[in-house]
Order: sequence, then C-alpha cells, then structure tokens
Amino acid sequence: MNTGCSAVRLARFVRDEEAGSSNLPIPKTVILLSEDYMLHSKMTLLKAKYPTIKEIRKSIIDDIMNQLTINKVYVALDNLELYLVIDEAITNAMEHGNVWDHNKYVHVMVQADEKQLYVTITDEGKGFKHPDSHDTSILQPRGRGIFIMKQFAKILWNKKGNSITMAIPTVSR
Repeated sequence: MNTGCSAVRLARFVRDEEAGSSNLPIPKTVILLSEDYMLHSKMTLLKAKYPTIKEIRKSIIDDIMNQLTINKVYVALDNLELYLVIDEAITNAMEHGNVWDHNKYVHVMVQADEKQLYVTITDEGKGFKHPDSHDTSILQPRGRGIFIMKQFAKILWNKKGNSITMAIPTVSR
C-alpha cells in the first residue's frame, strides 16, 4: 500500500475493489462530507473510518485539515498544535484501542458549530477508564498524549472509553 495515499484515493480503490478490479486490502467504507450536513446544529465536515495502519495517520490528519480549509473553519490553535492533538488521539486509538490490528478501524467524525470544532476519534477496542487527572511529574518516554491533548482542547470520553471528543474553540477571520 502506498503510505502517502489520502482517504479520497483510498475511497477510489474501494470502489475498484468492490468492482473486482483491485486486490489491495483497503477499507470498505470511507465517506467524505463537504456539504452542510446539519446534526443538532453542528455541521458535519468529515465522517470516515480508516484501517489501523500506522503509516496513514498523516493522510487522516490531512483529510481533516482539508475539510477545515474547504469549509472555512478556523480554530484558536495554529496548524502544528492542531496536528499534534489530532495525531495523539489517532495514535492512541490505533495503538491502545485497536492494538495495531489491521482488521479494526478508527472512526473519525469532525463537526463544527459557531463556537467549537469537535473532533471525535473512536476505536474498536474494549475501551479504558480515562483518568480524571494525569500525573506528569515523572518524565517518561511515553504516556504524555492525554496531557498534551488537554493543553489544547476540552476532552470528553464516552462511557466505554473507546471514543474521545476534542472540543477546540473556533475563531472568525
């Protein structure tokens, strides 16, 4: 698999695979929404699922960033900060939730309203009990992802612990 392929190219391969002209292991569903799809006064910018493949994390983030640009959604973070928090959530879902199982998917939903951008990352794992606080007093080579995400976004987990929503303030330009 070309590790630099975008979800749009993955979707094209999916159509080819369903038509019987491809033998690549590609996800069965990738949906990109750029029209104004309203749900509880939130505009859905992207709803997709991606296979748990480490090398496509950048493509997933690129898909998200492209939808923000197309829909003229601006956040109170710079691009590097936004990339960092999204990458942390995707990596956690792939590594800890799906345990790098290529048969499991990471589900991504990006929505916006007039005040917030909502990025929801859901894995197909068993979930975990999310920490109310995160001890960063001992520097470790790993384990700072949740702390980093909390520095830039309001974090909400579902009850099962396999889905995180990051609420990031939007700004007008």
